[in-house]
Amino acid sequence: MPTPPQAPKDSSSLSDPNVVKVTHIDWKVDVNFDTSILKASATYTLEYVTPGARLVCLDTSHLKILKVTKASNSGEDLPYTLHPLNKTKAHLGQQLAIALPPNQQVDKVTVVYETTQQSSAVQWLPPAQTTGGEYPYLFTQCQAIHARTLIPCQDRPGCKATYTAWVTVPEWATCVMSAVMKGVSNTANGKKEFHWDQHVPISSYLIAMAVGNLAKKDISHRCAVWCEPSVVEAAAFEFEQTEDFLKIAEEISGKEYVWGRYDLLCLPGSFPFGGK
Repeated sequence: MPTPPQAPKDSSSLSDPNVVKVTHIDWKVDVNFDTSILKASATYTLEYVTPGARLVCLDTSHLKILKVTKASNSGEDLPYTLHPLNKTKAHLGQQLAIALPPNQQVDKVTVVYETTQQSSAVQWLPPAQTTGGEYPYLFTQCQAIHARTLIPCQDRPGCKATYTAWVTVPEWATCVMSAVMKGVSNTANGKKEFHWDQHVPISSYLIAMAVGNLAKKDISHRCAVWCEPSVVEAAAFEFEQTEDFLKIAEEISGKEYVWGRYDLLCLPGSFPFGGK
């Protein structure tokens, strides 16, 4: 078996994909607007880059780690260490080191955790900061190294993984993600659960989610805009040429668009980021 390529040194991360690499994440998230907290569990599919490795190292920052288990029917607890914050490099957060059992290859592990008020990737807007003024709004911003405040991960652009997500939201809300929607269902407690799948491996900073009072307007069979209902028609008009742009890009590259869909999210006017 050929030796897997080594990930280059990355001073912005405390993870170590040259020992064990995460290749896929199954993510379950419960969105609570009352507490401005995400309650979540993430199950990681592991690739052993170093044979016999006994440690999985993930980046975290301002997360409350509740437990770590094998992702199996037994759900056996795994020992872990949340290393202290290095105050001279506080922006790196804390390394979560998960100990794997000896003489046994564990292919999947699950981390149960919660975000906190200091989780910088997760932005909670009160109704007054939305266009409609009636419902609150949540959006995430993981670039450049804020993904570790949303989910334990190997938070470095050289590490790419696929993911699936099941996101539970209030009955009035809609969830959108940087993935393809596979379905939505009602839950027993009067909420809704959205199921998303990203089959193309992506860097952690591209994980994205927004939850709010959102409407959808199709532009083509693979393009749509999502935004608050009062501005959805204007947004669709603004981006009506998106399908044309995709076709031109496919003609220039000679390849089909690999992501499946090209949807656009128009955030409330209070969104604080911009670019050129």
